[in-house]
Amino acid sequence: MKNSFDGRLVGFLSSLLSEWEQTQPATSASTQTIRLKRDAVIHLEKSSGVKSVEISSGIVWLTGTPSAGDVLLTEGGRFETAGAWPYVIQALEPGEIVLLLQSDS
Repeated sequence: MKNSFDGRLVGFLSSLLSEWEQTQPATSASTQTIRLKRDAVIHLEKSSGVKSVEISSGIVWLTGTPSAGDVLLTEGGRFETAGAWPYVIQALEPGEIVLLLQSDS
């Protein structure tokens, strides 16, 4: 018989997984899928190995340092990282982004 704690633990673990999911495709590159709540902020350093940011849903604001201009990305949008590290990404509405990471090979 399950008690209420078991149900809460399963719910808590499920919510953690829905916030941060990692996938490993068959190619040598890997991706990291992140679900963002409105106003969530992510700070990306060069050492993160992120090659590009794709927007699966929602709207995000992205800028690098030194800033070469702010970028607004919507569903289907993609941004290739370059030399303006670090990058800051903020969700303007709830959504999901996919980070394409450099392969280790």
